[in-house]
Amino acid sequence: MIGNRTDAIRNIHLSRDELYELVWSEPLTKLAVRFGISDVALRKRCLRIRVPVPPRGYWQKLEAGKRPRRTTLPELADTRPIEFRIDALKQEPAPLSTANENDLDFEARHPITVSETLRQPDPLIKLLISDFSGQTSDEYGAIRTRSEHTFQVRIHPQSKDRILRLLDAFAKACHERGFEFQPGKPGHRYAGFAAVTVDGIALYPVIDERMQRVTYRLTEQDIRRKQRGEWIYTPNWSYIPTGEVTLKIEGAYGTGLQSSWKDLKRQKLEERLGEVMLALRALSRHKIEEKQKAEERQRQYEQIQKERAALRERIAEEARAVEALEGQARDWNRAERMRIYIDAVEARARDIGELEEKLGWLNWARQQADRLDPLTASPGSILDTPEQEYKPYAGWP
Repeated sequence: MIGNRTDAIRNIHLSRDELYELVWSEPLTKLAVRFGISDVALRKRCLRIRVPVPPRGYWQKLEAGKRPRRTTLPELADTRPIEFRIDALKQEPAPLSTANENDLDFEARHPITVSETLRQPDPLIKLLISDFSGQTSDEYGAIRTRSEHTFQVRIHPQSKDRILRLLDAFAKACHERGFEFQPGKPGHRYAGFAAVTVDGIALYPVIDERMQRVTYRLTEQDIRRKQRGEWIYTPNWSYIPTGEVTLKIEGAYGTGLQSSWKDLKRQKLEERLGEVMLALRALSRHKIEEKQKAEERQRQYEQIQKERAALRERIAEEARAVEALEGQARDWNRAERMRIYIDAVEARARDIGELEEKLGWLNWARQQADRLDPLTASPGSILDTPEQEYKPYAGWP
């Protein structure tokens, strides 16, 4: 394991198993930052000692609620321990740094104890017991939760007693801290099981046990049937329990906060439930802050949209005013040109002695010029009659 961190440059020794767990617990880009190297260099070092790394799209599938398979860590012919050496480790804040002093003080005064026997189990644990009842191991050697009213669990049957006691202590600790539970959404792979709600934020705990794949060995019953000449189907692999259990909080990907816990060499998962309680609060606060930031971004977005809509309306109003002004100027110019023409006609009629005959036309023509002139009041004209009053009548005779 990674020891206490210091600012000094030093080597960190990791076994292949420890490195394998690290690269499958968080993206290489984040892990590489902790080690002070590039993600490309980290990938090369892993492949050099045959430690498989998550394929492209693995973390997106996890975020979407799917359960992509891990690539099994291959065994090496050389049984000597292989160490992974990393230079210049960068300073990393401890995962518990996200907890405030009140939370730390509360957890210090309220340690969580997992009982040796299951007594008066929480209602969610009773549902889990009922869920496991009658189940047989699937093709990967596991039994799993089926009801949306209890936590998501996938374990080997041999681990059932331990996990029930662990989750019972977890559920009772949640009640003690004022957390609530809500059922999952049926058929939803990401939120299909019970959630812990902290300050209104739903967080989904998951228990998963790693199974070890081994070559399938014939059972005594298989051997007897084969000796009798019967045909039997034998799979290539069988899966045995490892006891390596991980408790994970779904929905924490991308937060940068600790969201998974498992057995350590010197500390069992049962002794880390206090860390989980701290993380639940930290994740809740983070999601509330992210929600508030999103709401603020939405408010700013709507404000900008409102301001721009108002500006667009002002621009459109100004454009309409300019267009009206240009139209009035054109009409005034037409009216003035028309008056000049009318005056010329009047002068010509006077010269040839036909003024008396032109007076009616001259009066009508000046009225038309006044109709065009936006600066002059003028009487209405038959041309102002609405079209619907003179278009062909469409009714039956």
